[in-house]
Amino acid sequence: MREALLSTPNAAQYLGISSVTLHRAVKRGIIKPAMVTPGGNLRFSRDELDRYMRESVENLVRSNVQHNIA
Repeated sequence: MREALLSTPNAAQYLGISSVTLHRAVKRGIIKPAMVTPGGNLRFSRDELDRYMRESVENLVRSNVQHNIA
C-alpha cells in the first residue's frame, strides 16, 4: 500500500511548527519533500518528517551533553 503524503500545512502541524518554518527547512535542505505537485505544492512523507524529528532530538541531546561537559 502506498504511503499517504502530507500537504505543507498538515506536515507543519505534524511537526508542531509553522508552514513558514517548514518552507525554510526545505529551502535549507534540512527536510526533503517527497514530491512537488504540478502546481508547485510540496508533499511530505511521515518517514522523512520522523527522520527530521529524530535527528533534531539527537542534535539537541548532543548539544546539551557538550554544554554540560564544558
